[in-house]
Amino acid sequence: RLPYNKSEKEKLIEFVSGEHDYLDELSFFEKYKYSKTTSYNSFLRDRVGFSGRTIRMLDVFSRGMFGYSGWKDSILHAIMLGAPGLRAMGWLGEVADFLTMSTGKAYEARYFPDGNATVARLLVSKLIPSVAKGEGNFTNIATKRLDYSELDRERHTTKIGSPTI
Repeated sequence: RLPYNKSEKEKLIEFVSGEHDYLDELSFFEKYKYSKTTSYNSFLRDRVGFSGRTIRMLDVFSRGMFGYSGWKDSILHAIMLGAPGLRAMGWLGEVADFLTMSTGKAYEARYFPDGNATVARLLVSKLIPSVAKGEGNFTNIATKRLDYSELDRERHTTKIGSPTI
């Protein structure tokens, strides 16, 4: 249902499914070196042939995970952390997948639905419990209604705000 042309959709399906090895002419060691020295987005552009629009869509993953673009991250690093494309690297992908699965060290990430705002909400609810009205924890803090007027109450010994100069 992506608003892309048929050709771009087919490329995306082929890339994610691993139907094609985009580094097939390289030896295993050449693939390894290429994947360590080439940016993820360059791989998507030069080897896979994605349009700028598709690269920007996949770049959201890098920006969300690492805070920087796939133009600044190597293929190997991006894929090791879960970016799409492991299956599109032939032998290198198979070996990496096997090693990850056999060691039981598959990457697992957990995200809060409201991003880093959850961290601030947890800190505030811990420092001034009356803000959260009951226990605020990892499973409920993103949807819990906080009473921010409690931050300004004089009775609190904990103050949150800008220091006065």
